Parts: sequence; C-alpha cells; structure tokens
Amino acid sequence: MNILATYVHSKDVDLDLPTEGIPDVLFYPTTEEESHLLMDAGLRPSDRKMVHLSATFEAAMEAGRVRIQAPVILEIDAKAAREGGVVIHKAGKTVYTSKEVPGEFLRRSTRVEEELPSEPSSDSGD
Repeated sequence: MNILATYVHSKDVDLDLPTEGIPDVLFYPTTEEESHLLMDAGLRPSDRKMVHLSATFEAAMEAGRVRIQAPVILEIDAKAAREGGVVIHKAGKTVYTSKEVPGEFLRRSTRVEEELPSEPSSDSGD
C-alpha cells in the first residue's frame, strides 16, 4: 500500500494540485519576532518544501498553537499575489501551499480571536 501526504512536507513530489478556487485572503501563523522579518522578506519554506497557508483565521490560529501559545497571524492578499505570478495550490480542505509569498502581499491581521465564554469556576463556594 502506498500512502501519499497531500501537504508535501519534505519530499520533492509533483502532486498536480489544483490552482483554481483559491480564496482572496489566506492566513499564516508566526511569532511576534518572526512577523517583522516575514513582512519584509516574505514567506519561504523552512523545514518543508512548501509554505503552508490556512483558509481561515481560526485554522491559522490552531496551526500556530502547535508551536506557540499566542501566534501572530499574517494575512496574505492571495488575489493580488496570484495576479502577481505567485502560484498557490489547494492541498486540502483548509490548507493551501505555495513555494513562496513575497512580503508585499503580507500584512498583520487585525482580526481578534472570538472570545469563548469562560467556564464557571469549580472552586466556587456552593
């Protein structure tokens, strides 16, 4: 049985993924420190073959929390990037990939994660 990961982590594989139906805005989680560097230098793969982008702010937050508690989310102007020649592939339901995204298409997201209602304290003196 051969199993092939759609997300292309570290192998050179041509999966012929679709490039149509890409959202106008995509999201990328990072750290506060890295966010400033990425805004200038753009997104490039570090330990993977492709940059992994998220379809939603929430998906990017979830992906970022694998590394840090409070990720900074960058928004990618995917529409302008594609018009500028950046190729973006749909790799999964909420995951998109690209070889790189220049800094001119990035901005820090001003969105705020939805506040969840706090759980009642279990140490209340009932």
